[in-house]
Amino acid sequence: MKKIYPAFLLFLFCCEAENKEAVLPALYEGEPEWILYEGIVELESGEEITIELSLERGSPGLDANYKLNEWSAENNVYMMGRSSQSTYTTLMGPSPDEVIIKLHDSRINQPRFFGHLTPDQAKRMFKEKERTTDLYFKTKGNRLVRIDRNFNEIGSERYSLIRRSKAFTVEGYITFVNDTSEFFEMNTRETWALSDRGMFAKARSKYFSLAKEKFEGIYVRGLGYVVDHQSADGQTIDALVLRNIYEMRPGSKVTQ
Repeated sequence: MKKIYPAFLLFLFCCEAENKEAVLPALYEGEPEWILYEGIVELESGEEITIELSLERGSPGLDANYKLNEWSAENNVYMMGRSSQSTYTTLMGPSPDEVIIKLHDSRINQPRFFGHLTPDQAKRMFKEKERTTDLYFKTKGNRLVRIDRNFNEIGSERYSLIRRSKAFTVEGYITFVNDTSEFFEMNTRETWALSDRGMFAKARSKYFSLAKEKFEGIYVRGLGYVVDHQSADGQTIDALVLRNIYEMRPGSKVTQ
């Protein structure tokens, strides 16, 4: 498959004022109006959620819209998903190659309630539902790293969003050998490198519980997307992220 998207955003800013605000310029001709990112974010409570952030392309000097979808990370199976949207602004970062993205009125840190609620808990829940906060990220290559209001990074690099393609259905055979992994996609008959995001750890664990011999391909059906990935030899390549795994089992051998 050819490159789904070019290299990460090139930001065009005027440097007369350090605090000048701008928005992501429309630099990618022929691409959709929304730029997609996805990754894991840690909440103030210590819980982890997976978020999909869509940024609308805009014009310098004007705010643009964003959409934020949140759902449970794999280890928080009882957390319900939700969506929100508002506007975002970009700010000049502390270095020329950094841009700060400020999401206005995010609801990402709302508390969650489970089970039966007392009248007081229900009242507090509805009150907290209206609470919003601003959320900050900074650009780092093709990733967005979460930061606080003082531009300090929050958490490890695990908690970052990566720019991605649109999601699509995948069906094929996955192989893990030592530190090497790949996925042979049956529909396109393409062999993909795998990124260590999404369901990578789950796929790896299940692979070794199912595979009976070295280099055995295990059948996988799921949903995936493509990201830029740094190969072992330093090349930037397309890599597949398994976003969801619907089925994983031993299957018939496939001829490439």
